[in-house]
Amino acid sequence: LRTFSASVLFAAAMLTGSIGSAAGTTTALYYGGLVTQNAKVYVVWWGDPSKINPAVTAIKGGIADFFSGVTDSSYLDFLNEYNGTVNAQAGSHMGMAGTGQRIGRGNFAGTFTLTDIPSGNVTDAQIQSAIDQALTAGTLPPPDDNAIYALYFPTGVTITLDGSASCAGFGAYHDAILETQRHDVYYMVMPDCGSSFSSVTLTTSHELIEAITDNVPTAGDMPDYPQAWNDSMGDELADICEGG
Repeated sequence: LRTFSASVLFAAAMLTGSIGSAAGTTTALYYGGLVTQNAKVYVVWWGDPSKINPAVTAIKGGIADFFSGVTDSSYLDFLNEYNGTVNAQAGSHMGMAGTGQRIGRGNFAGTFTLTDIPSGNVTDAQIQSAIDQALTAGTLPPPDDNAIYALYFPTGVTITLDGSASCAGFGAYHDAILETQRHDVYYMVMPDCGSSFSSVTLTTSHELIEAITDNVPTAGDMPDYPQAWNDSMGDELADICEGG
């Protein structure tokens, strides 16, 4: 098992909504990496779902319904501008053929609960370990080209990523676990920051777009393969849009 940690500076939905120099003048560039053709989203509760925001876990009108709607909507249609059908435009793979992938609509693929998890606050490394254990045990469906695991956390659980804490340094993030035994794993981490359900869906859509258009983010402000779509500072698509 190999892991790859995303920088809070570009992989996270920042609480301020604007990131550095991302304001309006930046251009998204293709670095040659993978995109998600037909997102297959698994919603994953971190522990007892009764301890998670009931607006999120609601059977009707909750986050599952949100994913059911958004993955099969025109919201994803515009992302075909960011296919992998062009040559890499920057980075070490500049000029090389892309992946040939075309982004289309996807689907919501079910809800799952992780119970074999650390208690209390967690680090990203612990989250990755719990995902790996769940995949090995069959608690989660196996990863593939389209699978995205969206993890939702209880109130009061703080997540630490690259030295920053959830709901203070960042609002959410997506990342990848690079595997040697199975397919790479693409996941989203969605802390409970006490936001309204509307804000939760805003943050969720932010991370979903970035998980689709940049499967494997690289750390720091010098993006390169295996990243897909970013600007030259490493800001991903939703970051650029929020900064405009």
